[in-house]
Amino acid sequence: FIFNTLNNVQSLFNANDKLAANEYLRIFADLIRQNMHNVSKELIPLQREIVLVMNYLMLEKLRFEDKLNYVINVDEDIDPSEFMVPPLLIQPLVENSIKHGILPMKERGGTVIINVEERDNAILVREPVY
Repeated sequence: FIFNTLNNVQSLFNANDKLAANEYLRIFADLIRQNMHNVSKELIPLQREIVLVMNYLMLEKLRFEDKLNYVINVDEDIDPSEFMVPPLLIQPLVENSIKHGILPMKERGGTVIINVEERDNAILVREPVY
């Protein structure tokens, strides 16, 4: 992921698209900073995990353009700032859905859908659909 991101930034600079390259780097820096902060904790607020996943998806959207879309649905009964989860709970699922689901369908692309629901006093993150 890091290698691909840096290659994408290099391509943007080589194409003289400095504005896009700077935006890509800004999101990438935010994502790395969030990741380093989150993994040092045993549990983080669900809201932090969602923000990290959104930044990851924004980077991938820049990479795949109109071939990648995403939707994140959080049940309205869940307060994402109150519910604690292990760091990197959702992001690896999303990464795998892109790698194994959307990437092979480069021509038509796809949509990652993340559904977070409360069920039986627990949070259910349904596997992303592609």
